[in-house]
Amino acid sequence: MIRIKLCLALGVMFISIHLFSQESSSYDSLKKYSYLIYGEVNANGYALGTCSFFRINKKIFLITALHTLTGQNDDGSRHPNYPDTLHLRVKNENGEAVFIPIDIVKFKKDKTVLRSESDADMNAVEVTIPGDIQVFSIEKFYKPVPDCHAIKNVVVYGYPGSNRLSKTQFIVQNPVPATSNVANDFCYALQWPETKAVDTINYTIANKPPMSPGFSGAPIFFVVNSKIFFGGILSAAMGESIILAVRPENLAAKVNVQLKR
Repeated sequence: MIRIKLCLALGVMFISIHLFSQESSSYDSLKKYSYLIYGEVNANGYALGTCSFFRINKKIFLITALHTLTGQNDDGSRHPNYPDTLHLRVKNENGEAVFIPIDIVKFKKDKTVLRSESDADMNAVEVTIPGDIQVFSIEKFYKPVPDCHAIKNVVVYGYPGSNRLSKTQFIVQNPVPATSNVANDFCYALQWPETKAVDTINYTIANKPPMSPGFSGAPIFFVVNSKIFFGGILSAAMGESIILAVRPENLAAKVNVQLKR
């Protein structure tokens, strides 16, 4: 029987992801696993998110939040001007920024409404990376934590967006560190208070104080006894104090679907 730890948040707000940010971090080596992805919504607006890479069978997959690929809003609607192409920022051997276009039309055509309690807000997209570009991938961290009760501390690097930043400014920014802690016991499933639905897909992270948008899809790292484990990705802010995160085990299912194609 599943033991349930109640999540007391009342709603989910997609796109805007916030975390407690620190000026410095003891885990700076992890920032190289977070990559900027963005799309032009209109002349003055941009969709901004964070992604990572996963290697398997000589293939490379971009991992990010599904709503970053579909443009779904918090109420289940889709942004009418959401772009057909997102741009992935990587760097070549000279350290110069290179932007790789990611076609997201097929994701936008899928009109299935993402439900947080039953659908993982995560997807894997196979990408081709030019030979002169090195990307860092997270598969070495994808391993079970020996004791799930020991999962307390998390580290995240993401790209916070701001309406005050111009395109020229945000496309050159570096990933910002964020540290926090797991808000519920990771060993137990959540239960959504309004529907009483049992949620085995997500867990929650404390969110104090809030930060600007852009962390959607950012890889999460658990720090357990000084060892690093992949902890899933950031999904959605739930009110002012809680963030919804997709559990790491969902990654295997998303990648396997792509490998079978």
